[in-house]
Amino acid sequence: MSDALFTIENLRVAYPHSSDEKAHWAVDDVSFQLQPGERMGLVGESGCGKSTLGRAAMRLLPSSTQIEGQITFQGQSVFTLTPTQMRKFRGEVVALVFQDPMTRLDPLMTIGNHCIETLKAHSPKLSTREAKEKAIATLAKVNIPASRWNQYPHEFSGGMRQRVAIALALLLQPKMIVADEPTTSLDVTVAAQILRELTRLCAEENMALLLISHDLAMVAEYCDRIGVMYNGKMVEMGQTESVFKQPQHEYTRLLLQAALHIQAGEGTDTGNQEDKGNANKSFSASSSQSPILRVVDLKQHYTIEPNLIERLFQGQPQTIKAVDGINLELYPGEILGLVGESGCGKSTLSRTILQLIPPTAGKVEFLGKEITRLSRQEMRNQRRQMQMVFQDPHACLNPAMTVGQSIADPLLIHKLATPAEAKKQVFWMLEKVGLKPPEVYYQRYASDLSGGQQQRVAIARALITHPKLLICDEPVSMLDASVQSQVLDLMLELKAEFELTYLFITHDLWLARFLCDRIAVMNGGKIVEIGSTKEIFANPQHPYTKTLLAAVSLVSTSMTQKAAMTIRHATETDLPKIVAIYNAAIPSRMATADLEPVSVESRIAWFKGRSPLKNPLWVIEVEGVVAGWLSFQSFYGRPAYHATAEISIYIAPGYHRCGLGKQLLTQAIKQSPTLGFKNLVCFIFAHNHPSLKLFEKFGFQRWGYLPQVAELDDVERDLAILGLRII
Repeated sequence: MSDALFTIENLRVAYPHSSDEKAHWAVDDVSFQLQPGERMGLVGESGCGKSTLGRAAMRLLPSSTQIEGQITFQGQSVFTLTPTQMRKFRGEVVALVFQDPMTRLDPLMTIGNHCIETLKAHSPKLSTREAKEKAIATLAKVNIPASRWNQYPHEFSGGMRQRVAIALALLLQPKMIVADEPTTSLDVTVAAQILRELTRLCAEENMALLLISHDLAMVAEYCDRIGVMYNGKMVEMGQTESVFKQPQHEYTRLLLQAALHIQAGEGTDTGNQEDKGNANKSFSASSSQSPILRVVDLKQHYTIEPNLIERLFQGQPQTIKAVDGINLELYPGEILGLVGESGCGKSTLSRTILQLIPPTAGKVEFLGKEITRLSRQEMRNQRRQMQMVFQDPHACLNPAMTVGQSIADPLLIHKLATPAEAKKQVFWMLEKVGLKPPEVYYQRYASDLSGGQQQRVAIARALITHPKLLICDEPVSMLDASVQSQVLDLMLELKAEFELTYLFITHDLWLARFLCDRIAVMNGGKIVEIGSTKEIFANPQHPYTKTLLAAVSLVSTSMTQKAAMTIRHATETDLPKIVAIYNAAIPSRMATADLEPVSVESRIAWFKGRSPLKNPLWVIEVEGVVAGWLSFQSFYGRPAYHATAEISIYIAPGYHRCGLGKQLLTQAIKQSPTLGFKNLVCFIFAHNHPSLKLFEKFGFQRWGYLPQVAELDDVERDLAILGLRII
């Protein structure tokens, strides 16, 4: 009998259809197994069957769905479980993290009540106090502070709602997690923290993870195995490294090429980079132009009123400064990227600019006119010239309206055309956004379209009034790599044709690099840095920007090539990058250990006062870029665990995500200055660390886990990504 934790055999799934229609298999003859503690990634374009497969695993499909094949968990068929067994199975055995958190969260319940309800439904004997303590500790793991306990889902940003949904899945400590696009709405730093937490739990609790995603770079870092789905079929499966380096199926190669197109670095011979270079030149001289949009000291503050008990104890209202004194100028024809973590105020800023919510203070000028004091009718007329493309196209399209009606609606609202004229304009716009033949798509409903097609409809609706300014709030974050590339190329084409100006809001720095002339970085409701795209990537100034760049995902052509790596002694100018890599690598563990992130100032003092012979510091460079570093553990301000010297190697998280982490680690060990010693013992301070397998290649006399590992707590084990001890 197989010892597999989870098995799918010859699974076929067809959604309900009319009797005269042939069954369309959304999942078609898919088979695979998951072992305890294994992490498997499932990638593919929208509509390929990834989410259907995840829901089938938990029996969450409509009752009239046609299902063939078998799904078993620890040898027991999921299809034969009784309703009582199924209730226990969902949550305690297998947990699902949905892509859209708003469909998971009850708008009438506070976040705290969601957690309490989940825990008490499965553990009725648990007291409310015990449940709250456990819930607050779990929320803290995903960076939701206890002060947000009594707030409702609509008071959270999209990314923060997603963090709550992940916390709810972790509450019951299941044996397996099915994560359906769990980090779509999250910035790179928070996504990295959450996925590190998930993978750490997988290792420590022997918990399996099925990660459904369109983010190839994320899957490359966090999954042992990868399956590629296309048109309902599993077209390729294998170890992550081998699939990325030597893809066998044409569709897998297409996905990788699309991701590389978006993440094409500077100096490539793409036409887009050349166009962007010319654009940046024009905007460097923008002082002679009048801005199309000017934001002056804009503030958007929210007050959280204390509840009855808090008022009795003279509790004071808490103020959340979602937007706190923003000053911004956007020039005609420019693409300005607004990046930052979820909850930093990006979406609130966009809604305040559009006057969908009135500002607490400050001014917004559009085409030279101050719009914060306009009447409702005047503002409606003004919005003809400023439109928005929202993050979730499915949520912003009326399910009762056809595609044609949705796109024509703004023309009729603003009385810009008769119904007959509107239909002609809609046909023309459908052609422009690549939905052909337009006669077919005109009659379809949003539910009949894939995610990429829905986003094209949303873009067409925003452009139908011929606006001057388009605010795009995470417009491609829910789309797979190939569709992302198509939509972004479309946006660049339409910008030139319609003479558009874009405010492009994203948490994905590579998308901003691909599309934007300038980038503004938001953190804590403020813009902490703004500059040309080239300057932000080449020479970031603010520590938060450096942290974002250190954690960024990368799918690189270097995945199929050997990275040119060198190791040299560090200089003082290397310290900001070294600190950023360290702080990006273990933020969740630092919080648990009650440690503050390392500051550049403190490390400069340490660097100058150390003995270079006894306490050396080296940097790892890849093609001239600092990709990691080596040092003795006193770099962290903590004593070494042993009397003999220990050396730690850190690689920037972005290189792990693109599959280069192990390669660089291997080269770093080979080139490390410590290898002059004959007797070298390697110790891994983390359970089931994937790098453990590397050391069989090096002929070390001994290697393995630290003998005293049981005496160290989890934090100490995780503090050293890799420790080398000289004997």
